[in-house]
Amino acid sequence: NDGGGWVKQGDHTGRHNFSMYYKLKDKQLYCRLETVVHSNLLVPILSVLNESELYQTWLPNYNIPRIKVVKSEKLHQSGRCGQVVNVETEVPWPLAKRQVILKAVACDNIDSYPEEEDGVKSNECLGKDGG
Repeated sequence: NDGGGWVKQGDHTGRHNFSMYYKLKDKQLYCRLETVVHSNLLVPILSVLNESELYQTWLPNYNIPRIKVVKSEKLHQSGRCGQVVNVETEVPWPLAKRQVILKAVACDNIDSYPEEEDGVKSNECLGKDGG
């Protein structure tokens, strides 16, 4: 626990180094991924992540067990790097399709910005114009 309510889920080192955190607040699960992004890759990565309607074309699909994204729909865009996305997945029988509503934001330093009732103020993370 880092003192801000975030619980460290784990670290991954190797080809891609990152840390994962989570916290539960008001019946919502917040997840956080920390990694170093080289400056020349920032714009391409943000561009791909903002094309949420195309998630099912590039997110990993598995045949055994059968797990795949079958629908991704952007419900709301806030700035360049904040969005709410409806994602539907197929999962193995006896479970039915699963649906999750994601609110995603990109921040340079998430700990330096206060949270609102609905999470991080995405416009403050990367400026009012998203940059």
